[in-house]
Amino acid sequence: RLLTDYQVVIMAVDHNQLAKVEACPPSMVGTTKIDEGMLASHIGLAKAMNKFDLRKVITFHSTIEKSRKFVKHHKEIAKWAGQSINNIELCTYVSGEMSAANRSKELNRLKSIKSGRGIIANARCLSEGADVPSLDAVAFIDPKKSQIDIIQAIGRAIRKSDGKRKSTIVVPIFIDKEYDSADKPSNSKFNVVWKILLALRSHDEVLADDLDKMRKDTAKNIHVSMKKATCGKVLVVTPSGDPNIGRHIEAQLLEHSTASWEFWYGLLEEYYNIKGNSLVPQEYVDRFNRRLGTWVQRQRCYKSRLSNDVIEKLKTVDFVWDAGDFRWEKKYKLGECKTDDP
Repeated sequence: RLLTDYQVVIMAVDHNQLAKVEACPPSMVGTTKIDEGMLASHIGLAKAMNKFDLRKVITFHSTIEKSRKFVKHHKEIAKWAGQSINNIELCTYVSGEMSAANRSKELNRLKSIKSGRGIIANARCLSEGADVPSLDAVAFIDPKKSQIDIIQAIGRAIRKSDGKRKSTIVVPIFIDKEYDSADKPSNSKFNVVWKILLALRSHDEVLADDLDKMRKDTAKNIHVSMKKATCGKVLVVTPSGDPNIGRHIEAQLLEHSTASWEFWYGLLEEYYNIKGNSLVPQEYVDRFNRRLGTWVQRQRCYKSRLSNDVIEKLKTVDFVWDAGDFRWEKKYKLGECKTDDP
């Protein structure tokens, strides 16, 4: 295997956790205003490094200036927020503006760390063949949303090396004051997380199957945590362990990292288990006003476009491709239909 085991850690931070930082004197964080989302990223990364004992971390940013500001304020903000990271030996950035020699020097400093911790921030310059040391984690702070950049960054984290058991992909997200646990979180906050999960599932069939099964089971009102469903590969860490926030974040992640087909297939599977067949009337609507009959008819109409995998799944519920023929054969077997003698 060329890749290590991994975990994707979504660190949710709410406005209560920002209160200490937002109330601190300007001299504590310098004269540059830092918005709530970035403060949440500082706190989320610090919490992840402490919680999962991360030693060597590279953070990804959209601009050089943002990477520079992040490492300038990180230790101070983490300490003020009660998330001091012990033994930080290195907290710096690298950029394409540096000479190759200077970039290599900073990366070698990270590589040489034995018992301490180190953070290097960058804006894309480590996605283009640079010799990066073995890492415990990568963190997506405010990265460019290019799928290629995200895939390359993930590759940095999960590359196999001697003595490395598990890699961590950290994504801090901010839950603002207006967040209502009854509402879905804003899509924009989770854009990177969705792309990470889509990238991983394209290379990890087990993760893909786990996520699809989780989506299917939601149709049957079977709810388990994403951590349990994926055997620890994807977990959401919420403020004070708030289960409501966690459930709604997971619902969003599941909706955007799996196909809706799995949900409807789950409804059909449930219908089959109750009725003993998949002959769903076209006008059938379940108690939640979900038009399963219409969906089933759509599968029949588009049979020629369905993948082999989808057709095999439908076979497990004895899917009826032609309702008219099915009913005729059933009546014939019961002796209710006559045929002309040849």
